[in-house]
Amino acid sequence: NGGEAGVVKVAPNLYFVKKIGDQLAFGIGINSPFGLMTEYDRGWVGRYHAIKSDLTVLNVNPSLAYKFNEQFSVGAGLNLSYVKAELTNAIDFGTIGFGLPGLLPQGNDGFAELKGDTWGVGWNVGFLYEFTKSTRIGISYRSTVSYKLKGDAEFSHVPASFQAVPALRNLFKNCDITARLKTPDSLSISLYHSFSPQWAAMGDITWTNWRSFDELRIRFENPYQPNSVVTTDWKDVLRFSLGATYIPTKAWIFRLGTAYDQAPTPNKRLITARIPDNDRFWLACGAGYSLNDTLMVNIGYAHLFIGDTKITKSVLNPEDRLRGGLHGTYKGHVDIISAELKWAF
Repeated sequence: NGGEAGVVKVAPNLYFVKKIGDQLAFGIGINSPFGLMTEYDRGWVGRYHAIKSDLTVLNVNPSLAYKFNEQFSVGAGLNLSYVKAELTNAIDFGTIGFGLPGLLPQGNDGFAELKGDTWGVGWNVGFLYEFTKSTRIGISYRSTVSYKLKGDAEFSHVPASFQAVPALRNLFKNCDITARLKTPDSLSISLYHSFSPQWAAMGDITWTNWRSFDELRIRFENPYQPNSVVTTDWKDVLRFSLGATYIPTKAWIFRLGTAYDQAPTPNKRLITARIPDNDRFWLACGAGYSLNDTLMVNIGYAHLFIGDTKITKSVLNPEDRLRGGLHGTYKGHVDIISAELKWAF
């Protein structure tokens, strides 16, 4: 009962490639490989678990590729990655200070806003082998990127009566914070085959090492403020995809694809309100039109069917003792609309 937690988010992409001789090429890509955005109504039942969760990752990926012969090519690059996070939630000061004059459980809410950002560095490598002009296979690996975010915590609506209690007066003070985040490494194997000048098919299997994300721990510079901890214990996942292209004329290309995308969240007890994830089934389509020999426009649409997601948080878990219990079911879907301009010069 938190309203529409899904929001519209823009994920920009920019790629440039330049050949340097017959065998060497330089490229640079700018994209957002990971991200998150959910925002609930301020007064919803799970407000002590999450209100706003915004994670943006911007990756700059310079790379080089070398073609050894007509069959085999290799490429490698650096990932210069910037991450920015904002997390907010309500605080149940009525329960924390229960017994103080005028304070009642869930009747005296405060508000916490946590912000941080930093840079991280990783790498990637890929191999391409062309059996024939119509059949090729690719393998690519992207490393983990470790971040240490630094930022600040701001607390509002802290009851004045907390100052009279020694155990409470030093809590919920604005202070600096740190948090560690590790985005996963991944390995992909993909295959492409063209049956004719008009028809081609492709497939992909990607493994993602999400078990590297075992908890979200925020450390406060205030020595009296306990760490904020959310155990995730995510698991490794696989993604399977199939696609096809049809080129009826020199100017047009049509695309169709599907995928099954596993979610890393292990069970309903470890689902978090910030990331109410579940397995997804993709259906996607797109079209491209060449305006001339140098300009091409591509558009695409994907709909993600997400299975109903159950969440079961209990006050018996020490992490959720002050956040409260949260039991319910998420129903959701995702729509992705994309547009691209390709310019060869």
